[in-house]
Amino acid sequence: MASQVAIAIRNVDLYTQSQQQLANISTLQETTSQLNAALTLDGVINTLLAHITSAAKANSSSLFMLSGDSITRAGIYPKRGTDTTLIGESLLLSDYPLTQQVIKSQQPSAISTDDPELQEHARKNFEASGIAANATIPISVPEGVLGVISVNRNYPAENFTQDEVNLMHTLATQAAVAIQNARLYEEQRETAEKLRELDKLKSQFLANMSHELRTPLNSIIGFSRVIMKGIDGPITDLQQQDLSAIYSAGQHLLNMINDILDISKIEAGKMELAFEEIGLTQIFESVLSTARGLVKDKPVKLILSAPEDLPIVHADPTRIRQILLNLLSNAAKFTDEGTITLAAREQLDANDQPEIYISVTDSGVGIAAENQIDLFEPFTQVDGSATRKTGGTGLGLSITRLLVDLHGGKIDVQSSPGGGSTFSFTIPLIMKNKLTVLSAEADIQVSLLYQRYLLGTDYQVVTIVQPGDVVEMVREYRPFAITLDLIFPDCDGWEIFEELKADADTRDIPVIICSVRDEQDKAHKMGAAGYLPKPILSHDLLNMLNRVRDMHQIEMPPGK
Repeated sequence: MASQVAIAIRNVDLYTQSQQQLANISTLQETTSQLNAALTLDGVINTLLAHITSAAKANSSSLFMLSGDSITRAGIYPKRGTDTTLIGESLLLSDYPLTQQVIKSQQPSAISTDDPELQEHARKNFEASGIAANATIPISVPEGVLGVISVNRNYPAENFTQDEVNLMHTLATQAAVAIQNARLYEEQRETAEKLRELDKLKSQFLANMSHELRTPLNSIIGFSRVIMKGIDGPITDLQQQDLSAIYSAGQHLLNMINDILDISKIEAGKMELAFEEIGLTQIFESVLSTARGLVKDKPVKLILSAPEDLPIVHADPTRIRQILLNLLSNAAKFTDEGTITLAAREQLDANDQPEIYISVTDSGVGIAAENQIDLFEPFTQVDGSATRKTGGTGLGLSITRLLVDLHGGKIDVQSSPGGGSTFSFTIPLIMKNKLTVLSAEADIQVSLLYQRYLLGTDYQVVTIVQPGDVVEMVREYRPFAITLDLIFPDCDGWEIFEELKADADTRDIPVIICSVRDEQDKAHKMGAAGYLPKPILSHDLLNMLNRVRDMHQIEMPPGK
């Protein structure tokens, strides 16, 4: 019987140990997941302290970051109401020999007030605070120790077991990477804020300079035109030539100012696009009519090759016209004779998604392969010499590329010396048999990334450049869901969210918060359909959209 009892006791011990191991694994997995989701340093610290305090059945814990010969208190759990005055408290490391020893050895320590090895002044500090046992855990990375966690149990309590210390040490090691990532993110966020402020100052400067330059330029252009027409009296042929040179130079400066302002607005994310459903045929005819003036003195023929039944596209007509005029103007500069052909057709892209393909082909001098690499970069020209025949700022193609990007398309060039050039771009088509996701992002490139993520899926992305357009575009498109950034240059994303929820036409459309901020709890309390911390991977976005679709029982449009 004694043998059987011994076996039973052993089995109970093994079962208890296995249950404890499972609980530790579950705690480790849950904590690691939440640490990875917390992007801010405060979020990482609060998550770590809460889980360590709970796992160790402790009464309180603090986290100290190491800085030279001192340690700075970075977190307390549980927080004392709104009293966080201890956060930021700096202490001399030499006053805390136990902590100093843990940092030096990079090994955790657990001790109680009954331990004879505990130094007397440390014992008095523990007893004064009602602490019966303390564990000091290092937060280590390969480069060294970032800080320590001090975990306390109050009277009456036993010392921490080795298993508890090992679990806390493992959690702290997992948190070390999260702390480094949070610091790196904070540095990047601060850098981004500074760059955003610089962009704002640059935009303000350019806007002010634009006004100051346009005012005298308007007078120069206007009065030179008046005199050329003879309104102020007859002029000689020589005066006519001089005035023509003044007029042309003024127009050139004005065009250059407009180009610089355009590229500045696009790069700063302040380019306002007025998207609408447009037919391309009328735009083609309009731009060709304007382009005829560019080749009136050359034996160059303009040709339009496009079917009249091209599908309606979702685009900004003014900017599409600007793209076409830039390409036609560029072709006219380098074509002395022959043809310039504007062509368009509907096609499928590499992912079998429908798009409109538009090209401008000329029979001009062509471009060598080595000169095509930086062709779409600002202030870049094929002939950069001081003796080049053609003028220009080198901004036209750069602006064209950026405008095409804003429409979710791609631009390309095919050319060879003496063989002419073909500049082409695409405009994605909105499909009626797909669920539309409206993406409101401060950075247009993020929305374009979402478009690529969802190629070949049941979803298509429509981008919103200006946050003020969100509600209006939601009303127009009635999307299946909205992805919403929280950080915009001139407003907070929560203001847009509240506006959407306050409008009877938009309040029922699911909103997915996509942000670098650690505000998941707030997103859920505010009624968001989901929350995705940035950076977002393709499967994260797709899984969230599928979950929202299933949750709201949304059916695919007819034809899918």
